[in-house]
Amino acid sequence: MVSYFGLVRVRKLLVVFVLFFISLYGFGESYFYFEPFNATPTGWWYVATGVDGGLWYGRDGTFPTYDASVREESVNFTGGNLVFNRRVVNSSYPAGLGVWVGCVVGFTNKLWNPTPYNPFGFEILRKAARIDPQDGDPDYEGNGYGESNYESRRHSASMSIFLAVYSNLNNNSPNGTTFPDQIVFYDMMRMCDNVSNDAYTTPYSQWGYYLSSYSRLYTTSVPSLTGTTYNIKPILEWNMDNNWVHITNEGKSNSYSQYPNSYSTNTNYIKIMLTHDGNKVQFFVNPNPNNLSSGPFAGIPNAMLKLGEVGVGFKSNVFPLMGVETIRSDTARQYLVLDDFYIRTIASAVTSEISPYEVGTNSNFTLNIFVKPIFGSIDDSGVSEIHIKKPDTWTSFNWANYTNNIAVMVYSNNVLLQTFSKQVGDVNPNANFVSLSIKDGHTLKIRFRATSLANNQIIRPISTGDFTNKFVRIVISNINPSHVASGEIEVYVDNPKYGNTWTDTTVGTAPRYATTGRMKSYSGNALNIASIDPSLNDCNTLYLSIFGLPKAYGGISPNLVYQGTTNTFYY
Repeated sequence: MVSYFGLVRVRKLLVVFVLFFISLYGFGESYFYFEPFNATPTGWWYVATGVDGGLWYGRDGTFPTYDASVREESVNFTGGNLVFNRRVVNSSYPAGLGVWVGCVVGFTNKLWNPTPYNPFGFEILRKAARIDPQDGDPDYEGNGYGESNYESRRHSASMSIFLAVYSNLNNNSPNGTTFPDQIVFYDMMRMCDNVSNDAYTTPYSQWGYYLSSYSRLYTTSVPSLTGTTYNIKPILEWNMDNNWVHITNEGKSNSYSQYPNSYSTNTNYIKIMLTHDGNKVQFFVNPNPNNLSSGPFAGIPNAMLKLGEVGVGFKSNVFPLMGVETIRSDTARQYLVLDDFYIRTIASAVTSEISPYEVGTNSNFTLNIFVKPIFGSIDDSGVSEIHIKKPDTWTSFNWANYTNNIAVMVYSNNVLLQTFSKQVGDVNPNANFVSLSIKDGHTLKIRFRATSLANNQIIRPISTGDFTNKFVRIVISNINPSHVASGEIEVYVDNPKYGNTWTDTTVGTAPRYATTGRMKSYSGNALNIASIDPSLNDCNTLYLSIFGLPKAYGGISPNLVYQGTTNTFYY
């Protein structure tokens, strides 16, 4: 286990220095954590091993009404993995529960208060899963159930990953005690549901989230961060029932044939990432972390793909939990193998400003945007891309008309380090280039090279002396003032995983990309702009004001006179 919170690895004097800058530029925090589960981890909740392990909790709350003899799921740290095995509950528990019960462990080393300026996210690697909700063969698992309990949609079980608001509930809390708020991301096997159209109507698992109701996330056309879509259904959706019948409706009789399934365990490695920015939770998967190229993995990138997102109302004391759930006790097995739990922030905070911030309508102008990340640790991922969103008031402004007018530069200690060449497209750029692309017609996306730790040109801290001295200058020249209006520019930074970035990432080691999703920049005093360009004002804002030129009118009185008379004229 490796964990660094904030600035624990630097000297006290430097801590004070960096916290001063964070207070100057805006609140933020740095965090890095990587857990390979080589031993029972610290900073986790309910990690006692065996059947005594785990918080006995499902989306419907705790279930301590029955004694421990009915709880069967086992938690172990075996072979460098977090392993859930057996069934959540055994046959001593009522077969038709009607409520979701589960066994989970939680990461409580830190609680998060996510905002757009301080987002939270984590990644976990799933190595194997057999979430079998129904014991279809007569006494196949030796639990006394089997054929008499008809296969139906009531048989459901899931791999479940929670984001919850912390409270100190425990295995002795009253039955049905829940966290103050939560969302559940799941891979759920539900019998007689999500069946194929093959000759055997094979049932498959389905992915989704639960937030007061079920919402399915479809896997046949999942977009990457560049917008390309991929069919990852053959990798994610799996028949995890080891013995099933060839029907699609509820109920069965002994006359239906049983189909043994020798491949009920999905052993495809899948990285799962959840992010929370204070307003919404996003769900990502990397379906090919081992970079395979044959079978269902052909053409599938080793990259994060976005399954979906949903707005949430909770954003205080948030933490993750993970494990298995079921809604019945006549199940076969809830087996889950997890590894490589990982968190890495981009930076402590980001502050940006523009110059000039007041522009007249009489002539074209040049806009400078300064983006300054404030790092709190050398373990921050750094910035591999910047997103600049135009104000909604810029209805006549089109980024495509200005890509040739954009210059991107990186400075350190007010000294110009590099001016980048440009290439068009949402790609990992060549050395000494940045790539430019336009997203949704509103946002300019600028990417820096991020091939590997040894081959990148991102903005990141190499040493503690880099915490506050690097910034990016983006110059957009010859802007027609008729194309813009008064409004605030939004700036975001990120460092995600694409198919051809951070290619040195391997299973069992901490990656270098961030897990939080994109981070919003504060609008404020990023730096003393005049110190690098005396022709510019230090504006301390991202709000651009457009002013029309003053208009003057003149006239005389009287406007009619007679020849030969003396008059007084007023202007």
